[in-house]
Amino acid sequence: MFLDYIYSMSVENSINTDFLNAIKISSPGILQQLYTDNYPAIENYIINNNGSAAEAKDIFQEAFVAVWRNVQLDKFAPKNKNEFAAYLFRVCKNKWISFLRSASYKNIRSLEKET
Repeated sequence: MFLDYIYSMSVENSINTDFLNAIKISSPGILQQLYTDNYPAIENYIINNNGSAAEAKDIFQEAFVAVWRNVQLDKFAPKNKNEFAAYLFRVCKNKWISFLRSASYKNIRSLEKET
């Protein structure tokens, strides 16, 4: 029983290491999958919070690169895709909130209302 647990933990750690290494070496397959798996939720969030599809793409791309850089610099070490997705969503959300608070956003929206 205990040996089964030890074996399952070593397999899980191996999978976690493989996932992390794939991101660190910028594996096109894993990055593409992470991008396509996570974009719809971010787009949905931004569109439902006064944004557009174009703004969602910009925010997502900025956040994706920031998360990828944090992995490269060992500031963030996701254990699996869910942990990566949760962190990416949080970064996107924070970037979107910052954008909504920005002066440029307020100027754009006020100009649109005047016309």
